[in-house]
Amino acid sequence: MSENILHRKIKQSAPKQGVGPQLDIGQYLEKAVALAGLSKLQTQIEAKTDSAIGTSPSQFVEGLFESGLNLMITGSKTPYLGIISLNCELVNSLTDILTGDLEGERPTDIAIRLPTSADAAMCHGFINGVLMEIDGVLADQQADFLPPGFEITGRETEPSAHMFPEIPHITATIDVDIDDGARGGKFSVSVPVGIWGGRQVAALASSQSKPDPRWLSALKASVEAAPAQFNAVLYRKKMTIGEIMKLKTDDILEFPATALETMTLEASRNGEKATFMTARLGEYQDMRAARISDIGPTQSAPDQQKLLSNS
Repeated sequence: MSENILHRKIKQSAPKQGVGPQLDIGQYLEKAVALAGLSKLQTQIEAKTDSAIGTSPSQFVEGLFESGLNLMITGSKTPYLGIISLNCELVNSLTDILTGDLEGERPTDIAIRLPTSADAAMCHGFINGVLMEIDGVLADQQADFLPPGFEITGRETEPSAHMFPEIPHITATIDVDIDDGARGGKFSVSVPVGIWGGRQVAALASSQSKPDPRWLSALKASVEAAPAQFNAVLYRKKMTIGEIMKLKTDDILEFPATALETMTLEASRNGEKATFMTARLGEYQDMRAARISDIGPTQSAPDQQKLLSNS
C-alpha cells in the first residue's frame, strides 16, 4: 500500500513528551497503532493509552485479559521477551475487518467467544505492524535509538510469570476505536523497561530488589508440578551379543546377593543416566519394595557407581 496523505500526517505529528527523563511510551504506541491500521488493515484506527506503568512479570501476567488472545513476542535483534494480550472484542473486530464484515451493527450484545487459532493467525499482521511501526516512530524521534525488532513468535494459551526474566517491565494498555466506533477493543503490551524508553534506561541491569513473592510462588508451584520419571535398577550384567542370542526360556541369569543392597534409583541428566538415590530391595505388605539408604550420587555404593560408569 502506497503511503497516503493521512499516513504521512500521522507519521509526522510529534507525540507529547513525557514528564521527566523517560519517554511517554503511550503517545508513541498510539501513533504506531494508527499507522498499522492504515498499512495493514487500510482502516482508520484511533488509539488511546489507558495506562503505561512499571510492572513485574507476576503483575502483568495476572492482568492479562481473561479469555483473551495472548501472543508472545521476541526481539529479533535482542534476547528480550514480551507479551501482547488482546481482549475478545478487539479480536472479533479485527477479524470482522479482514473478512469484510464491518457493515453490520457493532456486536456489543453478541456473546463473546474464545479466540481460535484462526483468529490468532488473522491478528498477526496487525500486531506485527504495530511492533514495526513503533520501531519506526521511535527511530524518527531518537537518533541513537536501536530498534529491538519485536515480532510475534507464537500464541500462549497459559502464560506464566516464570516464563519471563525477573526484571522491571513496562505495561501499556491501549483502547482501540476502529472506523469511528464501528468496532473496537483493547490490548496490552508488556516489554522490559528501556527497550522503548531511550538511552537513559536502555541498559537492563538485574533487579536489586527482592523477587516478587508471587513470582517465586508461581515458579515453585510450576517446578513441583512438573512430571518426572525415574527407573529402579537392581543390577547391570554385561554379556556378549553371542551369549544373549543363545538365551532361551527357563534359562537362569545369576546376580550377586549384594545386588539387593545396592539398588539404584536413576534419572536422566543432560541425556545421561544419573543415580540420585540408592536403596535396598525388600518386601512390604506382601509386595516388593525398596527402602532408601542414601541420597545423592556421591553417597552411592562405590561398586555400583563403577558399574554405572562402565555401562
